Amino acid sequence: MDKWRRWEKPIIELIKKVDYSFIEGTFFDPEELNNRPMSEVPHPFVLESILLFERLSNWERTTIYFNHFNYANPFLDEQSNESRQGEDAGYQIARFGMRFKL
Repeated sequence: MDKWRRWEKPIIELIKKVDYSFIEGTFFDPEELNNRPMSEVPHPFVLESILLFERLSNWERTTIYFNHFNYANPFLDEQSNESRQGEDAGYQIARFGMRFKL
């Protein structure tokens, strides 16, 4: 998935039209990548997405599920500050075994 600025359709408007949004969460922020050049990473960081989605209502944020995490992403650790901050802001973190009614 490419950075949000590369999208032709505004993601905010798409989120408002659906019951669930499954959002790329491979990397939390640039620190997770160590020495890898940022130009090689097209994925939006979780932190970038959270900042973009701040203007959504509380309810709309609860429909967002971050998934597809890199092994070092702190969102994987339910006890991490990053995971708690995301959930406190209303975002969901897709976890093994979750089921969704379609």
